Amino acid sequence: MSASPVPTPLFHAELLPNIRSISISITLPTPSTPTTCLTLTSPTKLLLVHNGTSTPLPLPAAVAVRVATSTLRTTAIGEKTLSYRLPVAAPASPPNNEPAENYVPWTAAALAQSGKSVSLMCKACACVLVDGAAVKTWKDLPSGNWAEMMEFWHCHKPGPDKKKQQINGAHTNAHTAPIAAAAAAAAATNGEGARYGVLQGGFGAEAGTVLVDLTYFLVAQADCVGVQVVESTQYPHGLYCTNCKAHLGATDPQTRSYSLNKWKLKLHLSAHGISEEYSYPLEPFLAAKLLALAEGEGVRRMLVSSSAQEEKSKLRLWLFSTDVRYTSSAVERPMRAVKVFYQEDDGAEGGGQQQQGTAMGSGGFEEVRLQGEMVAGLRERFEEGVALEVAVGGLGGWKVGYLMRFERENTVMRG
Repeated sequence: MSASPVPTPLFHAELLPNIRSISISITLPTPSTPTTCLTLTSPTKLLLVHNGTSTPLPLPAAVAVRVATSTLRTTAIGEKTLSYRLPVAAPASPPNNEPAENYVPWTAAALAQSGKSVSLMCKACACVLVDGAAVKTWKDLPSGNWAEMMEFWHCHKPGPDKKKQQINGAHTNAHTAPIAAAAAAAAATNGEGARYGVLQGGFGAEAGTVLVDLTYFLVAQADCVGVQVVESTQYPHGLYCTNCKAHLGATDPQTRSYSLNKWKLKLHLSAHGISEEYSYPLEPFLAAKLLALAEGEGVRRMLVSSSAQEEKSKLRLWLFSTDVRYTSSAVERPMRAVKVFYQEDDGAEGGGQQQQGTAMGSGGFEEVRLQGEMVAGLRERFEEGVALEVAVGGLGGWKVGYLMRFERENTVMRG
């Protein structure tokens, strides 16, 4: 009979740059004893000794050693939850000074300038879906809300039934020019000058051109191999790998284009006989999507559902902080993340009984529809982080979750 695993402490530390400190929460498996102690072994690492077991605890930034050492000396006997706030060493900035931009890999510019042949492969079985020899052009898609912004800035927006239309009488200036440019590109013809056009409110990719979004690639049907379309309630117009049957994205019958989700792909880059392969998990793409909604459309409170969702409950999200640096029991190095408060919404008036009497009970949540796989991914990620609730706590019935953000260096892989 195998021995039961030894309970381990739950740990969470978050950098608070505005007040130049690190908030630390530790939940012990058993009450503290006179031998329980917490020491600073380096400016970025703690050592917890409890019940004869030593546990290293990494910090998200360097702390001021002298003040931190003095603060850690007091540990109340009989307590299971330990809380500290340690001052950071100057300067109070995250490691690597990561820019605040919503960085996402595999942009059109990066792939076009790589000078390599880029093939799209199924992440699950490495089956080639789009051969690099077939791709001549990589082009970024406009913002998802280009039509709404054009209607706001211009007198007339192109009708949905027109494939060709010039934008006339536009009131452009330093602020409106980028929006006008995106709108003009979206309404452009499908000739040599532009590789995509607006078709009935959607976008269609031409053969030889891959259109790039934050979370997916839009590819012409003629350029795709090894894929099949399967209709289902869960994934209408679902696109699957013919080799391993993995779900890859969706197809648009009107534009004859295939949408391939980035987190379901592996990119194969080759040049001069040397090849590389890259893939990323769903989680940072989720964070990027929420950041795009917050930064591009000013949406921070969301009532999230999927277009094919049959269940009654939806996810109620509040993006509390779009850029935090933290460490915890689940990660081995400082992690850049989006901090989210969340709860299930059962559709009851006022947003459910948990909504009442909280700091977020004033309403103002906007309906947001995401891919069904993204909504499921959010729930799965939050469920994986349930143990974090014990160490961090919630807010008046709301739970807290962290979604890993992309970093230009050392993006952590899960799974």
